[in-house]
Amino acid sequence: MDTVEREIQGEIFAFLSEKAVHWPKRRTLMVADLHWGKAEIFQKAGIPVSSAILHEDLQKLKGVVDRLDIKRLILLGDLMHGKEGLTAEVQETVTRWRQSIACDILFIKGNHDRHLILPEAWGMQMVTEPYEDGLFLFSHHPETRPKSFTFCGHLHPVVHVGSRKDRLRLPCFWIQADSCVLPSFGTFTGGAPIRPGCRDSVLAIAEKAVFSLQ
Repeated sequence: MDTVEREIQGEIFAFLSEKAVHWPKRRTLMVADLHWGKAEIFQKAGIPVSSAILHEDLQKLKGVVDRLDIKRLILLGDLMHGKEGLTAEVQETVTRWRQSIACDILFIKGNHDRHLILPEAWGMQMVTEPYEDGLFLFSHHPETRPKSFTFCGHLHPVVHVGSRKDRLRLPCFWIQADSCVLPSFGTFTGGAPIRPGCRDSVLAIAEKAVFSLQ
């Protein structure tokens, strides 16, 4: 299936194969670690990486926003890979994408965004972490508070499945008692294997499917 639903703090959340979390009651979508401009930084270093990566990621995100009729999009940090990636072409590409979606965008600064000055045309509300909404916190770095549940990124969680000879490395949602770490949304990003506890839940993503590993 392309979606797995879980109840958290009395609210239903849907974990999507597009590496996003949907909060239907609030018409909210969350993604983390987009790392826009990473290809352009590699290009400046003489490494031929295609700029089409950004366009494809933006179109994928727009598709989810449109399909689910999202009212609020929350970006959980590391929007840009670095300030050097904020080229004129990247600014123009993101501006056109922003004009194509009608939802509000809440952007929570991550460590890669420390020196980022957002183009006004992108129409985003930029805040520092954590951002509080009732019983939930939205942050880039994993952090928790008593009686709150945190949605965050930063770790780029992946999990290995299969045998030693035939192993797959899959992005995943890492759900603990008081937090959920989202996989990196950006296509051109790495991943770090996680070591979940026995009471944690891991939802792996393979192609267009989301499935529970524990």
